[in-house]
Amino acid sequence: MDTKLNLTKSWYDYIPELFEQCHNEKIITDGKAIADAIPNAHISDIKNNYYSLKSSKFFDLKEFFTTFFTLQESPSSDFNADTSKTLDEHIKSLWPVLTRKPQKQTPNSSLITLPKKYIVPGGRFTEIYYWDSYFTMLGLKVHDEIELIESMVDNFSFMIDTIGYIPNGNRMYYIGRSQPPFYSHMIELLADIKGDFIYQKYVTQLEKEYNYWMNADNKKLIRFDDEKSLNRYYDINKTPRHEMYQDDIELGLDTDNTALFYNNIRAACESGWDFSSRWFVDEEEIKTIITTAIIPIDLNCLLYHLEITLAKAFVDDATKSLSYEDAAM
Repeated sequence: MDTKLNLTKSWYDYIPELFEQCHNEKIITDGKAIADAIPNAHISDIKNNYYSLKSSKFFDLKEFFTTFFTLQESPSSDFNADTSKTLDEHIKSLWPVLTRKPQKQTPNSSLITLPKKYIVPGGRFTEIYYWDSYFTMLGLKVHDEIELIESMVDNFSFMIDTIGYIPNGNRMYYIGRSQPPFYSHMIELLADIKGDFIYQKYVTQLEKEYNYWMNADNKKLIRFDDEKSLNRYYDINKTPRHEMYQDDIELGLDTDNTALFYNNIRAACESGWDFSSRWFVDEEEIKTIITTAIIPIDLNCLLYHLEITLAKAFVDDATKSLSYEDAAM
């Protein structure tokens, strides 16, 4: 794709003390709203104003934040459900409300802009999410929204080409982790609609997706003595999540290894099962989370499907096709 992705640092990378203080003092109940806030001025001006004013006895943190930042609101917040409609009609009426169009990159915003239209979950979630989108596409197929399915596939392909993989969602703070790899299922869905040429159209991105999960540097691949390997969920970061910063800080205080706790929290987010007791040693205690120590069967089934899909996609390259068939065995 021709569109280039401009990955600039987000405002909280430039003014981490302001970000931490906003979370610590809980000026907004939802920490994600802080991470998603859009700067109203040049980042250097905000930074200079913050450091010159923050020590004043008259300094009001919330007033400062709401002056220099705009909270991102969902355009769907005024949607009213028509209870006389059937469930199918209700879902169909939501597609236009949940559709987001391409937009210009706002400097130092956490949002990663995408070149084509996409569906968001709604409410506080104003970005696209990886594995959620496959199930969204199943609904779109029922309502014959084929163009929108293809646009979303192209957006995910765009992120593979520019970032190297599909992040959890199109936010800067999601870089470092992905989500259950349903990309090959998306390609299969689109191929079922438009024809098998779709496999060849996206073969490069399918292989990049595979290489991301199989790259030992990402620490998602666990090799065994017999040269076989399986995969786990893993986020390369070992810090509190930006979207749940204060919550993670407070939870981490009660753990023996705070960095490992953050790593496991993030890995659980990559799994999409955040937060299931599936990842806990004690099902009642999130602090016992050990996501990175577990090899999930569902993740490995998804990667098996990716290998089978690659074998099909390399129809004109028998050597590669057979290599992916062998990998699936």
